[in-house]
Amino acid sequence: MLNESIATENLFSFLLILMFFLAVFYPRIPQKLFIPLFGVASGLAVLARTETVLFLFILLGWLYWVNRPRFRAGHILLCLTISILVLLPWGYRNKKEFNLWCFTPLNGPDNFAVANSPLSNGGDDRQVYRVPKTSNSIWIDLDNPIERDYF
Repeated sequence: MLNESIATENLFSFLLILMFFLAVFYPRIPQKLFIPLFGVASGLAVLARTETVLFLFILLGWLYWVNRPRFRAGHILLCLTISILVLLPWGYRNKKEFNLWCFTPLNGPDNFAVANSPLSNGGDDRQVYRVPKTSNSIWIDLDNPIERDYF
């Protein structure tokens, strides 16, 4: 399996740069184009790397501070709403799979690496859980008695 930092690095970098680009050039971009683009980019970036939530609030706060007359609190709510709408299918999937409404990936960015590989079939044939085995958090198959008993 690919390392999660390598698997989503390009996607995360592109989406984060797009978010910063949109924030810096906000005065030159029409609001009807900015708000949906920023909301979708931030929602997808959160799916690529969960820590993007921090950048999202920092950028929205900075936009509000720098462009106060033009960028209002309603725009912040609209951007957040669009981001949540992008995350909603993932939250529904987590509710269905794990019985937990969680709008960010539960097992990290390696979901994208596994699901987007040429050999993926849309499912998994074994029950796999994410258990912190070591500092790099390896997958453990709890149905396998060797892994279950010794890790």
